Amino acid sequence: MDSFDLNQDLLAATISFYAELLTARGFPIEFLYSDIRHKTAYLFLQQKVADYLDHCGEISLFNRLCSAEE
Repeated sequence: MDSFDLNQDLLAATISFYAELLTARGFPIEFLYSDIRHKTAYLFLQQKVADYLDHCGEISLFNRLCSAEE
């Protein structure tokens, strides 16, 4: 199986949007797994993105086709 780095496929604008949400809440934009705040940040980001999408926002996820789409 090929390795999968989600960050290389996300659009820069999407990464920037996520970073803005995290920093506005006081979270860092990068975490070590040992940092217990990563779970709280993930849940916060998940909710904020869902709210954004519910209010007709759009998020582009990938720069290129995934294997399944090819």
